[in-house]
Amino acid sequence: LSANAGTNDGDIVLNDGDIQALTIDDADDVTFSGDFVTSGNVSVSTTATIVGTIIVNGSINAGGTVTLANTDATGIEINGEVTGNSGGNLTAATGTVAIDADVAASGTGQIDIDATAGNVNLAQAAASNITAVNGEIDLLAGTSILVGTGAIAGQITTTGTGLIDLNATTALTMGSLAGNKITSGGAIDIDPATVTIDGDGLEAVGNIAVDATDTIQVNGIVNSTSGSVALTVTNANANTGTINVVANLIGDDVTVTASDATAGTAVINVTSAISNNRGGITFEANDGTLDIDSNIVSQDFITLNGGAAIQLSADLTATDNNITVNDALTLDGDSIVTATSGDVTFSGTVGGAQSLTVNATNGTATFASTVGAVTDELTALTVSAATASLGGNISTDGGATADVDFSGTDAVTLTSAVVIDSEADNDGSAGYIKFKTTGTINGAQTLSLDAGTTFGGATGGDIQLGTVGNSTALTSLTVDNDAATDGTTTLYGNITTTGVITMTDADNIDLAGNVTMMTTNANVILGGAAADTVDGAYTLTIDAGTGDVTLPLVGGTVALAALSVTDSDTTNLLAAITADGAIYIKSDEAVAAAIDADGAITSTGGDITLIALGAASGLDLNGDVVAATNVTLTGDIVLSVTADAITATGGTI
Repeated sequence: LSANAGTNDGDIVLNDGDIQALTIDDADDVTFSGDFVTSGNVSVSTTATIVGTIIVNGSINAGGTVTLANTDATGIEINGEVTGNSGGNLTAATGTVAIDADVAASGTGQIDIDATAGNVNLAQAAASNITAVNGEIDLLAGTSILVGTGAIAGQITTTGTGLIDLNATTALTMGSLAGNKITSGGAIDIDPATVTIDGDGLEAVGNIAVDATDTIQVNGIVNSTSGSVALTVTNANANTGTINVVANLIGDDVTVTASDATAGTAVINVTSAISNNRGGITFEANDGTLDIDSNIVSQDFITLNGGAAIQLSADLTATDNNITVNDALTLDGDSIVTATSGDVTFSGTVGGAQSLTVNATNGTATFASTVGAVTDELTALTVSAATASLGGNISTDGGATADVDFSGTDAVTLTSAVVIDSEADNDGSAGYIKFKTTGTINGAQTLSLDAGTTFGGATGGDIQLGTVGNSTALTSLTVDNDAATDGTTTLYGNITTTGVITMTDADNIDLAGNVTMMTTNANVILGGAAADTVDGAYTLTIDAGTGDVTLPLVGGTVALAALSVTDSDTTNLLAAITADGAIYIKSDEAVAAAIDADGAITSTGGDITLIALGAASGLDLNGDVVAATNVTLTGDIVLSVTADAITATGGTI
């Protein structure tokens, strides 16, 4: 059937029909009022233009292709089902295409809907679907594409392998009602200025790519079941390029990228939990800000990039790969960062008055720069990893719970000089600083541990050390937990440095294992006053080469198993020395009081050997020397009036 209504002046109304094909190429308004069936094509305006409205109130069921095109500002209205088994083409040159009934194609049939100067409105008045199988669905709008509302459901679906391609100059907006959904057996490609994904969101077997020039608002799930997800905003106008993620993102590789070519700063906000159970996720804010307020779980990696700032107040978990934070991080809330089988890397500074827990039990936790800079201290830091790499200072503040805890980390490597301070502002009690009792600390760098505080009436934090410098000696080690109430320093393993070991302000030192302290001709200072203590039923060995050794009250509460100063320039004993076993002290400098003992030296079960070589009055004794077996004194000896006796209970002198 061919129908014309002369010179585009007349209207054509079609009621029920069942024919081979329909062609209308000259009319004003064209209305399908009944159910119209063809075995072939339906074409309204193929060679000429329909200048009025095209309205489908009944239905069109074509065995071929359905083509509807006009130039009237009133556009095309689909209020009844339109099926073109071979495809469908709906084109409104100046108006809107309003679809409030199902539009479908079969097989490889493609659906093209163009509103060159207007909207494509789907399901704004009644629930409706646009459906193809292996053919592509293309929607083009000069202004916006609307899919459903808050009360009416609209869907765009390819049930086979067909691509869905949605382009609009202004916006793609999906309504919030559950049931609004865009689903593709192939890929989804969306390219307006502003995109709002809502309802049940987007789902595709293939890749999902959303490219906007202004804003992407993700309120509905975006899920690529076998491909990747890429959300990209590239802004070049006065607006701020923004991506707001308020729903889950799932794909083999999820990438969220925002950039701003103007003076503005791009923004990515994550305010709802993300659980990508299939792949990794990258947030790239370029020179902008990345703000994460909800937990992120990834089966693969997590990578965070924010040139201006990264703000985190949530947990990050990567199951099979690494977590990498490439720019400066500020904590807005307590955060736990866990790479179950990979590494955790902070390439920039980390700050914020919050606690940070880092878990990389099968990998390396790397802090390449400062953690908790002055005035931006963390409230606590806990690191559990196979290895931790420290490239900057660590500062916490906030009282007795401002702990720095590496007790769950097997090996710590220093890549730069490091100061760890658990009461940075000295305005309260200090937190503890703990390393794993069986762990190691290595690196040719200085390490300073400060759990002391000058605040009146405050308590110093405890300090715990395993083995230090066993593979690469530190250049120096300083320990301080001095306070109105001193903290305790507990040593579990050997300490090796090329420079000084300074524990002048470690007033209470406990040995929890046999400890050897070795320097390369540098001083070893334990305690800074006679009232300071070293206790523990273990052996303490010190080899300072040509360095000096200073010891406080040793074994006053719990006698050492043994004490050996195998080599030193001078040894200054500020108070009494007590050990159950042997006491051996050797000093080589040719000066008076090379061994200066200001208290008694007592071995309850072994020998005492004191060797001061090279000068008159080299062995200056100001207290009793009492050994269970032998006493050997080598050098020029000076006994003060307080040295009442030299006693070898079961041996010789």
